[in-house]
Amino acid sequence: MSSRCPRCGSGNIIGYMGEWECMDCGYKFKLSTSHTISKKVSSRERVLVRRLVMIAAVLVVSPWLLILLIPLFPYEIRLPIGGVVAILLIASGLYILLLILYAILRLAFKK
Repeated sequence: MSSRCPRCGSGNIIGYMGEWECMDCGYKFKLSTSHTISKKVSSRERVLVRRLVMIAAVLVVSPWLLILLIPLFPYEIRLPIGGVVAILLIASGLYILLLILYAILRLAFKK
């Protein structure tokens, strides 16, 4: 259930017969409206987080798979593949740092 005021985000709300009132800002609202909005935002955030995790998994796993497969390639192909692996390792490290920064900023600016 939604336990926050849609206007100010305060948890200091009181409800009676489907109508809620915020004790901090005085805003009156119906539970169904605020609950529907919070469900939409949370499902959107879940989809975003799933996508970010899938991208991170691909960026982290793919260089290591290529590293394991390098000895199977002929010598002429190993050098370019090594360059690709280095680029993928750098990209995965930067992406993981960006994910950590995103998580920290989400926590810092959460209402």
